[in-house]
Amino acid sequence: MVTRFQEIVRSFADKTVVCYGIPKARPYFGIEPSVLLKRHGIFPSFYADTFRFGEAYDGQIIISPDELMTLDSQAPVVVVIYCSAVHEIYKSLITLGFRGEIYCLPSFMEEKDGSAFLQSEEKTDAFFEDVHFLRANLYDTVSQEILDAIMEGRKWLSPKSFTKALDLTLSVSGNQPFFIHDVLSRLPKEGMSFVDCGAYNGDTILAMVELGISFKNTFCFEPDPVNYDLLLDQIERLGLTDHISTVKAGVWSETTLLHFNNMGNDSSHVVLEATCAEHTINVVSIDDFFADKQRVDMIKMDIEGAEMEALKGAIKTIHRDRPILAICLYHKFFDLTNIPLFLIEKLENYDFSLRQHDGMAETILYGLPR
Repeated sequence: MVTRFQEIVRSFADKTVVCYGIPKARPYFGIEPSVLLKRHGIFPSFYADTFRFGEAYDGQIIISPDELMTLDSQAPVVVVIYCSAVHEIYKSLITLGFRGEIYCLPSFMEEKDGSAFLQSEEKTDAFFEDVHFLRANLYDTVSQEILDAIMEGRKWLSPKSFTKALDLTLSVSGNQPFFIHDVLSRLPKEGMSFVDCGAYNGDTILAMVELGISFKNTFCFEPDPVNYDLLLDQIERLGLTDHISTVKAGVWSETTLLHFNNMGNDSSHVVLEATCAEHTINVVSIDDFFADKQRVDMIKMDIEGAEMEALKGAIKTIHRDRPILAICLYHKFFDLTNIPLFLIEKLENYDFSLRQHDGMAETILYGLPR
């Protein structure tokens, strides 16, 4: 796949390249577009955005969708979508009659360990064997079609393929990440013991309230101090302080202190030596934390690529309580296969389905106990 990516990038050489999507706050990948694109050999001639046009970015004025359409009428234009709103941008450009090429960038492009794209024929063969095995073990045909669309999207950087995966999800499961129709129908009516790994600012808790889900002994894990304070405010605002416990820690394979470096505009990475670390956070394992606590009804994980490690530290609890699982797969290239195959191997009598809840991001694996 790395070869295909390089071929696509080389095809941009004689064309006007427009990067579409410049968020005001945290960049889509955790890295500024001007840094990440150039790292991968993409040099935009223009930046465009639906909302920020007229502002300056990277020494250039951000152009509007109308100005982009004018460019498209004058010369061959390549649009590279750099945000999660792939679905909306792609459909909008098609509706406007855009004639050029449209690509979207995968959310795992910031990986620095060399695994953001397949680097060898051996790795490629092994990956596609895993994809084939996963496809055969998914619960429903919709999941298989979504996996096919995701793979096609990865191969060609195709927003059309990811749009298909999202549309399939919306048609059968609704538009609420983590609480698709199949999950909602299985939740206990008397109140749920929910484990929110990566609670962020309480957005999932708010969604649960809006869906009418009742709470019982819910636990929210969030290590970031700013997000943690926002989470506390959200819970208090919703009047749920008696029903939700918050833990200022991340979730990992063991209970320990995790050392990491924050590389400026780049994403953070773990370091082995404490003396080399810029930051530390407390992390806990689900198995340690819930060893003497009541049963767990559902576990959600959206923890920036730490999902596999966290699942290794939760497998005893999952065996004991057989909770509903909602696990994000999109932070790292190989999470798409490694996480489902790990759970398929470790768990019996679970049905696994795949859903796509956003453009390139929000690929979620659901595990429902039989």
